[in-house]
Amino acid sequence: MKLKMVAKSDVGVARSVNEDFCGIFEEDGLAIVCDGMGGHQAGAKASRLAVATVRYMYLFLDSSVHSQIAKDLLVDQLEVAVRLVGSVRLSNRHIYNRSLQDPDLRGMGTTVSSLAIVNNLAIITHVGDSRVYRIRGEHMELLTDDHTYVNELIHDQELDLEEAKNFEKQNVITRALGLSSTVKIDVGIESVKKGDLFLLCTDGLTKALSDEEIKRIVIFNEDNFEHTINHLIDTANIKDGSDNITIAFVAVDEVSAETNGYQSMYITLKAEDEKAARIEDKILKQEIVRQNLSDQTKTKFSRIINNRFMQWSIAAIVLVFIILIGVFATSNQRNRNSSNQPAATIPNSSSSKPVGQKPASLGQPQKQITSQSGSKLNQPAKPGVSDSASTRQTHNLADMLEKEILPNDSSTRPLQQRLQNRGRIYLIGLDRIQDVEKSLLLINNRYWGKTIDFRERGILLLPGRYNIVICDSSRKIISERNDVEISAGDIKPIEFRR
Repeated sequence: MKLKMVAKSDVGVARSVNEDFCGIFEEDGLAIVCDGMGGHQAGAKASRLAVATVRYMYLFLDSSVHSQIAKDLLVDQLEVAVRLVGSVRLSNRHIYNRSLQDPDLRGMGTTVSSLAIVNNLAIITHVGDSRVYRIRGEHMELLTDDHTYVNELIHDQELDLEEAKNFEKQNVITRALGLSSTVKIDVGIESVKKGDLFLLCTDGLTKALSDEEIKRIVIFNEDNFEHTINHLIDTANIKDGSDNITIAFVAVDEVSAETNGYQSMYITLKAEDEKAARIEDKILKQEIVRQNLSDQTKTKFSRIINNRFMQWSIAAIVLVFIILIGVFATSNQRNRNSSNQPAATIPNSSSSKPVGQKPASLGQPQKQITSQSGSKLNQPAKPGVSDSASTRQTHNLADMLEKEILPNDSSTRPLQQRLQNRGRIYLIGLDRIQDVEKSLLLINNRYWGKTIDFRERGILLLPGRYNIVICDSSRKIISERNDVEISAGDIKPIEFRR
């Protein structure tokens, strides 16, 4: 089998801490998305610990040990499902034990949605309200069930879908890793086909965008997955942005020649019994002593969690080295200048150039981003996504543009404060455009949605110049306005004609 994986995590526009985390491990056929909770950095720690533990236990713990933990999963000869269930249960136990050991971590927990693809089979394990979708052709299907209070009321027919939209307790989840010593897990098994695309995401995306909006953006961008992720995150931030947003794509490029013979299956495993829980504690003690299994990166975890201490240590060493070279070079230049001057002449010190300037993002990985205006930016990678050697982090284009135009602005500032640095445009004259209900809106050649969605409300844009185009579904231009200049605080009507 041949898979392609891409992932990205974004803090959103209203929060200062990213409690989401995800791991994509292309060579191992494994993707994990987590949404932490607990506050005071505990949620961020829980999500990172979950990704690290699930991945390590899935790859390195012997299958015979997993079978003792997941013996209630009665799937003949499907070793990968047993390993994934065992890994999630061990992760739950590990997070729970850590929360008892550290008072600052009391009550921490995390959702988890994990996907393992092996031998033409997709194995899904799921706890919480993160989601897994499958896009096959132009059909998108939700493969998981939200473990939330409102969803339980819907299942019990105490609420209908329309009432659920306005229900007060939308964010109350009924199941998560780390909240108790044992956990119920949903398990799904699906056959995969060439061309299948799996989307794993946290609720920061699904609270902002409907399934239909997500599907439209995914299909519109086709196989450009990095652009699709940026498009989804930017749109979610524009429409809501109140929560962290994490997305992972797993694309099936090729499948094995062999058929597996398995039918689709979804079950909910009850929380493990006391005997299995004692085995979990024993395994965790052995592995923690042997591998120092924790949320701090060491040896085999170096690809999973960002080692900030090491990064900054290297940055400090490189910076000192650059300063010493600069001082040495300046000193030699002054000596040469001095030797070329007459004995009674004092060298002009103002001619020397400053040295030892610190690079903008020393010691952090760089990626070149092209802004809407065409200029190229180099920005440091953001935390929140763990990747394999074959996959790299992408960046939030909206954040990059904001840093370009407003270099002193911070994405951690309150939403109201950030909105003051934008302008708002209103689209008028849409009634004169034929078939406006079916038309699409593009700004600087980027798809923003259906034109009709922006009939009543304005569009917030960063200061700059924009080309605004209304086109049909085949991207044939219906009407356009070019070189529209937007300044901070502007409220500008933009008139369109057929």
